[in-house]
Amino acid sequence: VQRQPNHQPYTLPYISSKGDSIRKHSHWLRSSLIRAVRYCTTIEDFNQERIYLEMTCLANGYSVEFVQKHIEHFFIFFNATLLQQWSLDQHSYEKFRHRLFNFMSEQRQFLQKKQDLLKRNRRFHLSYLYDNMSPKGIFNKKLREILSQNIQLENTTFENNK
Repeated sequence: VQRQPNHQPYTLPYISSKGDSIRKHSHWLRSSLIRAVRYCTTIEDFNQERIYLEMTCLANGYSVEFVQKHIEHFFIFFNATLLQQWSLDQHSYEKFRHRLFNFMSEQRQFLQKKQDLLKRNRRFHLSYLYDNMSPKGIFNKKLREILSQNIQLENTTFENNK
C-alpha cells in the first residue's frame, strides 16, 4: 500500500475523545486490513501490510493481545483462518480476496435495501374520499392525532391523500 513520504510511519489516526479511542482504533485496524486485501494482489504484499498495521498498533501502545485478538477476529469473520496460520498459498489468498469482494457488494446491497425500507416506512398514507368534515375525515384526523402522540418515530409524517 502506497504511503505518503511526508507522513510519519506507524502513526494511528487522531481520536479526539479518549474513552472511545480503543473502539475507533479497532475499527481502523479492521478497515485497514480490508483495504490491504483490496489493494494487495499477492499474499506476500498482504502479509507485509498486515505486519505494518500490527507494528503501528504496537508502536502506539496497544498490547500484543489487542493486536492478535483483532487480527484473529478479522480472519475468523471472513473465514480465512488458514491465512492467519501463515499458509502462504496464493490460491487460498485469491479465494479469500474474492470472498471479501463479494462480502462488500453484499453489504452495499443490504444497506441500500435497508435505506429503501426506511424511506418507505417513514410515511403513513391515510386516504379517504370525503372532505375533512365527513365521519371518515373526522376519524382520520383523530387517528393522526393519536398516532402522532403515541408513536414517536423520527422523520415520520401522517398525511392525508385525497
